[in-house]
Amino acid sequence: MIQFITESPRWLISINRREEARRILINLRGTDKVEKELRITERLNEKKQHEVSWRELWRGPARHIMITGALVAFLCNACGINLVIYFAPQILQSSGFDTNTAWLGTLGLGATNVVFTLVGMLMVDKIGRRPLLIGGAIGLTLCMILLASTFTFAPFAGSDWLALTALTGYIIMYAISPGVICFLIISEIAPLRARAKVTSLSIFINFTANLMVALLSLPMLARLGAASTFWIFAVICASLVWFSFHVPETRGKSLEDVELYFRQRYRERQRQMSARTAGSGLSPVHRAQAARQNGRPIEGTERPMTGVGGWGRRR
Repeated sequence: MIQFITESPRWLISINRREEARRILINLRGTDKVEKELRITERLNEKKQHEVSWRELWRGPARHIMITGALVAFLCNACGINLVIYFAPQILQSSGFDTNTAWLGTLGLGATNVVFTLVGMLMVDKIGRRPLLIGGAIGLTLCMILLASTFTFAPFAGSDWLALTALTGYIIMYAISPGVICFLIISEIAPLRARAKVTSLSIFINFTANLMVALLSLPMLARLGAASTFWIFAVICASLVWFSFHVPETRGKSLEDVELYFRQRYRERQRQMSARTAGSGLSPVHRAQAARQNGRPIEGTERPMTGVGGWGRRR
């Protein structure tokens, strides 16, 4: 598989292999009109002086990118997918299936995950990242509510099959949405100068959430019961729905376009905070103190930043 992966055009340009970068871009874009993109990339490489520091990532628009990547990584794992995958046999047995049927159902869930992951790969570029994430998060929430309700009420005829249906729906929704989109969004929201740190932190958070779910799921099922456990994860899925509406669409957009989105959001938030501060009747000294506490520049003291998208060392 690795033999079929092309080199990054941006990297090739950075080491003066322009013609090779041009050929790869033509192949990727499906058109020979790539000179404009090549020139933009060359200008960006000229401006690139150093990697963004961890300190710089926690102020300005970079902070919003870092938080978005971290929350995508956390919520896409903390929504309960590993609870369903790791402990599907125990869940199915608790719903009323015998051991053999529970294991067969688990195999079916695994096959469903594989098939619908392929379906999600076909859908992600047609529908877009954000709509697919929103739809998947809503589906996850509904399936988890259905599963929690199944264990909340006394067993009835067909409750075991209802639980299996909820688990299957959950797997389908996850496979076509967060399962495909999570790492894709993380890689598409961070500019090159910040990508290594944003991606590494997001992946660390993702696997930390994985570990937490793996360690806590069985104790939660044993002490809280299946119903309470699933209701907790239903709330987490609902928080993923809310968060999905704040994730930018990255389909068909360059890294610079996505960075501009975060910069505009940051400026809008600054204007709103400035308006609130000005309307509060604070003195200039108190306004300066409030600005520092809120982590934003004081009016009249901003200094330009060098580097890609305004992220670099202060002059």
